[in-house]
Amino acid sequence: MSETDKFNYTVKQLRIQLNKLSRDNFEVIAKSIISDQIFGPSLLNELMKIIFMKATIEHNYLEIYVKLCILLIKKYKDKDNKELN
Repeated sequence: MSETDKFNYTVKQLRIQLNKLSRDNFEVIAKSIISDQIFGPSLLNELMKIIFMKATIEHNYLEIYVKLCILLIKKYKDKDNKELN
């Protein structure tokens, strides 16, 4: 399997997990997304694009997408958002 195929497969799996995300299973799915993947810049960038698109379309889930983004920022120590660390 090529690196491109692996990347595309991982993106597909992340989309599947995000489609399953709800208030009831947030902890389990968020932990799975954050812990099960090794995010390089390209994959993290793609995940953030997907979350942004879903958040703009699925207004009922906006709160959980924001919570997921906060967890990602904390994990990757975004230096521009020190108050979240």
